[in-house]
Amino acid sequence: NEDSRLAKQVLATRFPTVEAYATQYDSIQVRIIDSRFAGKNRVQREKMVLPLIHKLPEDVQSQIIVLLLFVPGEED
Repeated sequence: NEDSRLAKQVLATRFPTVEAYATQYDSIQVRIIDSRFAGKNRVQREKMVLPLIHKLPEDVQSQIIVLLLFVPGEED
């Protein structure tokens, strides 16, 4: 949907490997894979991503229910 495309577009400005897709319940799931997450815990990874998410309209932000942040190889 349009909201998941917007989320992907904004996140891809800093993170080239982004998947964002809408679920059947009008929510968005996001997965980012980036080597810059290496050695960082979940909170540190989120701090890298949240400033971009906060640039999204509030209604789009509220639809993001899953945010997965992986180093390459962790997603398998």
